[in-house]
Amino acid sequence: MIKMREVVYRYEYGGEQDAGDGGLDRGERANAVDGATFEVRSGEFVALLGRNGSGKSTVAKLMNALLLPTSGVVLVKGMDTCAEETLWEIRRVSGMVFQNPDNQIVGTTVEEDVAFGVENLGVPPDEIRARIDSTMSETGVMELAERPPYQLSGGQKQRVAIAGILAMRPECIILDEATSMLDPDGRSEVLGLVRALNKGAGIAVVLITHNMDEAALADRVFVVEEGKIAMARTPRELFSDLGAVRRAGLSAPQLTELFEILRARGHDLPRGVIDADEACSALAALARRAASQRVAAQGVAQGAVQGAAQVAAQGAAQVAAQGAAQVAAQGAR
Repeated sequence: MIKMREVVYRYEYGGEQDAGDGGLDRGERANAVDGATFEVRSGEFVALLGRNGSGKSTVAKLMNALLLPTSGVVLVKGMDTCAEETLWEIRRVSGMVFQNPDNQIVGTTVEEDVAFGVENLGVPPDEIRARIDSTMSETGVMELAERPPYQLSGGQKQRVAIAGILAMRPECIILDEATSMLDPDGRSEVLGLVRALNKGAGIAVVLITHNMDEAALADRVFVVEEGKIAMARTPRELFSDLGAVRRAGLSAPQLTELFEILRARGHDLPRGVIDADEACSALAALARRAASQRVAAQGVAQGAVQGAAQVAAQGAAQVAAQGAAQVAAQGAR
């Protein structure tokens, strides 16, 4: 779907985009991306992680030709992003949703904004109408069609931005920290939509995020360090190695952190737990084992009490027998 081979992107001066590189003087050069090589497969959900200034957002912009590589090759469905004649097709195939939806909403109403991109592709009017209706229905913004964007919540704006991308029939959606400005409800709205598009429609997703619970939803996770792909693992593999995670300047999902605390306190629990259902199953199994151990301990204790009672009873009987024998002997005398 998207392939990057030994890609380098270099900023030439200490402007705004170089803030994460330590502040360059004019004329200095910094490789924001430095030899990155990886592939996003069709229908895959990929998360890009890394500390601030690691090059994640630059990688995202390279994947839909908003930036062109200084060296190396970026291919989107076999099309070279440096080939000017395929530029618009690349951006149709690989749509981008930004951190702030206000930066890409251009229509005076929701419906106008959703129509904007597809109208510029030269699609026939009848098909435009059909795409707008189906896309707004799919993203849950149909009831907002006549509303001006400034009246929408953050989560609603991001759904409108995604609808505008979907109307162009992309095969991959790139979300550059698209949930970072949202409240929990808005975040849940957007992530639910993205997961449905990925699992239901087979659209590849590239999610750039600082939220480890979001990253845990992905099929694979790429960790970016100093412009390079430092790690490429499944979420379970990555978060089972918390030492590597922390060395990369990252945290772990809340469930993973909780289970590590419980493990440190001596509880027999698995590593790399990232899913609530899995966590519930592991805790239930732990509770069952603890209950079995308590029953076993109670059985041992009960057996010990019974044994002691039997010994005591036998001792009492023996004492009584000895006393009776002594009385009989004295009577005989």
